[in-house]
This record gives sequence, structure tokens and C-alpha cells, in this order.
Amino acid sequence: VEEFIHSELLAQLYSSGDQYSLMDEEEVLRTHAALKEALNIITDISTSTISTPLPPP
Repeated sequence: VEEFIHSELLAQLYSSGDQYSLMDEEEVLRTHAALKEALNIITDISTSTISTPLPPP
């Protein structure tokens, strides 16, 4: 079963289902992962940035 999952499962899913729906879902998952990573980077930057007030004119 484990060998089937690693080698044949994706091919079986694409051949038995609606390929466009599967590709759309895969694209949504990739976009979600990219956005999550981007938010983590933004959080890291904003927590490590130190702001100091400007001196009065």
C-alpha cells in the first residue's frame, strides 16, 4: 500500500477524476502555502524591526 501511495496514487487520481478540478485544487494549495510563508516572513521582519521616534524639528 505504501509503495502504491508513493508511486501510483497521483496518477490514479488524475486518470480517474476531473483533471482540471484536481489541478485547480493543487494550485490553491500551493498559493496557500506561499501566502503562509510570506506572512511568516513579514511577521519575522516586523518583530525584529526597531523603530525610534524622530527627533523634534
